[in-house]
Amino acid sequence: MTGRPLVSLGDIVNAEAGDYYRGDRGPLVRGAADLHMRVTHVPASTETYAGDWIALRGAERPPGQPEQPEGCFVVHRRALPGYEPRPLPTVAGQVDWTGE
Repeated sequence: MTGRPLVSLGDIVNAEAGDYYRGDRGPLVRGAADLHMRVTHVPASTETYAGDWIALRGAERPPGQPEQPEGCFVVHRRALPGYEPRPLPTVAGQVDWTGE
């Protein structure tokens, strides 16, 4: 663990099409292309970070185009800059194949 927050104001989020939705209320629209976004607002509640999907606001930065107006996105935690995979639980009777 690095101790880095999952996402901070000003971070650049690079999410593949399946890792984000546009919008934050009502019907969400699944991302059709990769998202490159500068984060302009992060949730204040720590409960927000407990799940796999995090609601953020940010300015989309399409490659080769000017920055777009701020929008709402729901992004999977694995696409966020501070993401670290959760450790797998130990399973009773699990065989250690590494030879250690």
